[in-house]
Amino acid sequence: MTAIKNSKNRVNEEKTYFLNEQQATLLISMMRNNDIVLDFKVLLVQEFFRMRELL
Repeated sequence: MTAIKNSKNRVNEEKTYFLNEQQATLLISMMRNNDIVLDFKVLLVQEFFRMRELL
């Protein structure tokens, strides 16, 4: 949990999840496709491939 300030200077809490490739693939397969989600899916897959090459 991370505390962040919003535009009205109030504090909100934000959760960060660290998913492996299988977990992320399952999650994005359940998301409905719109422009934002499609862009996210493409970038996520590209990043997993990039990290696989680096490691």
